[in-house]
Amino acid sequence: MSSSYLTTDLDLRSEYSISQLLRELDEDCVVLAHLEDNDGLHSATVEVTFVAEHPTPESEIRVLLAAIAGLSEEARREWNQCHCRVFNMGFRFEERKPTHHLLSAELVQRIVEVGGSISITLYPPEHSSD
Repeated sequence: MSSSYLTTDLDLRSEYSISQLLRELDEDCVVLAHLEDNDGLHSATVEVTFVAEHPTPESEIRVLLAAIAGLSEEARREWNQCHCRVFNMGFRFEERKPTHHLLSAELVQRIVEVGGSISITLYPPEHSSD
């Protein structure tokens, strides 16, 4: 098996409610988790719902950015109050050979414009229990 792209999660954290934001993002994406801890910190993870034949970080982040662009004023306020807005790209590495995934300068600029950050998560190989 080769190294592979898995998905991009949008990870959100805020001291304020993000319920309207998540309702609106859930129209074009899927909210995988939404938690409020004992200190009132809200955290959520959002993913793209469509399954492309060959998804890429670029294609999935574009869908997330389109959903963010369509937010109402109230949801945009909640977005702006988040202290964490991370586009977290997940990869599984099965072999020791290079795999390249390009994020265009235009896409990185759009992430910056919405106040987002970029993260990469590297997952170890899956081992079958034979």
